[in-house]
Amino acid sequence: MIRSGTLGRAAGYVGIAGGLATLLNDLCVVFAPSVAAILMPINGLFWLVWWLLVSRGLLRLGKDTHG
Repeated sequence: MIRSGTLGRAAGYVGIAGGLATLLNDLCVVFAPSVAAILMPINGLFWLVWWLLVSRGLLRLGKDTHG
């Protein structure tokens, strides 16, 4: 995804950061629930930005294909 240029580097890095933050949040649910409550909105922001970047990339890809 990062090399292809279709979705861009930002989508790749935000996706990786979101995945790591989600993994950290899942571990904190078990060991530190109060920390997990703080991480949950941060995870949501990562995934929201990731979905927007992927959507933009797919729209551009469709426009190039059919344009």
